[in-house]
Amino acid sequence: ADQTVAEKLGQPVLDELRDRLTADLRSGRLAAAFCDTIAAAGERLAAVLPRETGDVNELPDALVVLESRV
Repeated sequence: ADQTVAEKLGQPVLDELRDRLTADLRSGRLAAAFCDTIAAAGERLAAVLPRETGDVNELPDALVVLESRV
């Protein structure tokens, strides 16, 4: 997480989100694991970093697919 997110949420919350994602991935719920964890992170972040008037996205809201050549 970036510095501001880490400071606002705290390491215990980041650890909780990591553990949730890891457990769901291990159970085979791949898509749900990411969706549920992203939603949980959004809820936590909204409480400590609310959107303010005039906020703009710094990055586009688009899926980026990276291909691996391994």
